[in-house]
Amino acid sequence: MPVALEKQADDWFCDMGKLEAVLAKPECKIMLLCSPQNPTGKVWTCDELEIMADLCERHGVRVISDEIHMDMVWGEQPHIPGVMWRGETGRC
Repeated sequence: MPVALEKQADDWFCDMGKLEAVLAKPECKIMLLCSPQNPTGKVWTCDELEIMADLCERHGVRVISDEIHMDMVWGEQPHIPGVMWRGETGRC
């Protein structure tokens, strides 16, 4: 059940309302997150990752973080590894 990214100005974004609607479905058990996202190159911000983590936790969805392209980041937003989203402090 993909949730397509939407282009807005010079960046891509995920409609978190649409994402939550998909995550809330009983058949949704896993979210596959690519960072940077392929093919857009979108690098998720800490705020976006926290929202996604909260949504997944709320709906009992596990996350598989595909970071194969983590070395291919251009621009100011750094790649945040999946293991850093929620350390012992609970935040990235």
